[in-house]
Formats: sequence, structure tokens, C-alpha cells
Amino acid sequence: MKKIWFTRGLEWLYPPKCLLCGELLPLEKAERELCTRCKEEMPWITQLICVQCGRPLLSGEEMRCERCRQSAFVFDRAISVFIYEEIHQSIKRFKFRECKHDAVGLGKIMANYLKTFYADLL
Repeated sequence: MKKIWFTRGLEWLYPPKCLLCGELLPLEKAERELCTRCKEEMPWITQLICVQCGRPLLSGEEMRCERCRQSAFVFDRAISVFIYEEIHQSIKRFKFRECKHDAVGLGKIMANYLKTFYADLL
């Protein structure tokens, strides 16, 4: 019970913000990583992807992208959740400005995506 009150107090002092745009989020919102606008505009990968690197395939490409067909990699498979170019600012904030709170939010978002689309891997 004390933990709940402590958490509520911290949320009141430091209200949750959207990971991408920084907009203040309502305290009562259950999922507090993204504001509604950013969640709708999130650069999810929805098209066919390369089975090796996880990048979106260009039209006409088969199972593996040209880059993976021409190069040797030390990994067998990578899974991408977002189009990197459209979310790289948030990732840079996490990596280089030590915004650890971004890691938790991005981790939750990616875990939910993987549960939905790659449940057989978990």
C-alpha cells in the first residue's frame, strides 16, 4: 500500500510524459508511454520485412533484402518493431543522454508488439 502512495506521489511531482513529443500524460492513463497522437503516428513496421535483418522490403524484393543477400552477417535474424529513421531521436536520447526512463517505455512498447506479432518466439 505504501508503494502505491509513493508511486502516486512521484507521479504527481514528476508527471509522466510522452516518450516522443514530451506532452504531459494523464495520471489515470493505464499505458503511459505515448500520448494518443504519437501512438497513432508511431512508425510501426507493417509491410513485409526481410527475414534476416527485419528492415522493410522494397517492392519486388523476395524474402531477404538486397543488403542481406550481398553481405555476410554474424546474426541469423533480427526483428524490428519501428522504422528506425522515424524514431531515432528517442533512441539517441536513451543511448547518449542517459534517459533511462525512455528504456522502460520503449521496452514495454516493443514487448507488447512482440507478444502480438511474434508470440511463437517468446
